[in-house]
Amino acid sequence: MNFLLSDAVVEGCQFLTNGSTNRNAYAMAMRADSLPRLKNNTATGNVHDAIGVFGFNFNRSGTWVKDNLPYTIVEDLYINGGKTMNLEPGVTAQFQDPDTALIVDGTLAAQGTSIAPIRFTSDDAQKAPGQWEAIIFRSTTTNSILENCIVEYGAAAGLSDEIIRFENATATIRNCTIKNSRKDGMRFQFSDPVIENCQFLNNGNTNNGFAMAMRVDSLPRLRDNTASGNGRDAIAVFDFNFGRSGTWVKDNFPYTLLNDVYIGAGSKLTIEPAVVVQFQNPDTALVVDGTLTAQGTV
Repeated sequence: MNFLLSDAVVEGCQFLTNGSTNRNAYAMAMRADSLPRLKNNTATGNVHDAIGVFGFNFNRSGTWVKDNLPYTIVEDLYINGGKTMNLEPGVTAQFQDPDTALIVDGTLAAQGTSIAPIRFTSDDAQKAPGQWEAIIFRSTTTNSILENCIVEYGAAAGLSDEIIRFENATATIRNCTIKNSRKDGMRFQFSDPVIENCQFLNNGNTNNGFAMAMRVDSLPRLRDNTASGNGRDAIAVFDFNFGRSGTWVKDNFPYTLLNDVYIGAGSKLTIEPAVVVQFQNPDTALVVDGTLTAQGTV
């Protein structure tokens, strides 16, 4: 079954042994402009017991509903500016190839529950880090939220060094698990997202990846996050010029400066009490041309 700009109701159907001679065949396939209403369907013996998603542009607002089959994204999927993609609790969105990403220019609302998390993962039967690219939030995204989600096995080599990336963007990531990235769990570039109560597990554990990495022009709002089993259970700080005014907030892991960081004239960096700032190399310094305010407590 294939959907092209269509919102058909498909309920209680069986999809059996379809596409036995075609490696790219799915139980169902839908162009990204479709929003079928699926319920209680099953699939067995198809080449892919899943819903293949093709066509690049999610250019409507609507919902991917929870069925018994995962959605498999077969090529880059763009949530267009001004459009909202909602994912119901329990949905699995999986990615077919290392060069496949979910790119958010509009709004991604993925709010699972503790008993029905939303999962972003690889479609490989034998899962391993780096099997797909990333979720990428870009500058026009608004009101995006990931809550009670699992994001895993991304950051394909040569394409991405993180499984979630913010590019001059903000969003809220809450109560999520980010794990098994090939390198870093999450990366910020001139971005100030809210990251709360998330777990960062086993990211980059074979190549010194970090739980999170932030370009020095970023000011993420971090609270109550934890990290375990990553290459380094820390927040990497890279690039050179801190040219804004703002705060490095206290979270449960340290900031690690990978290179010299310069607080520019007219800029002010405030560091909250109990923050740990650590330096990776003997030739790494914090150079203050503006203002550094680091006031701990006794």
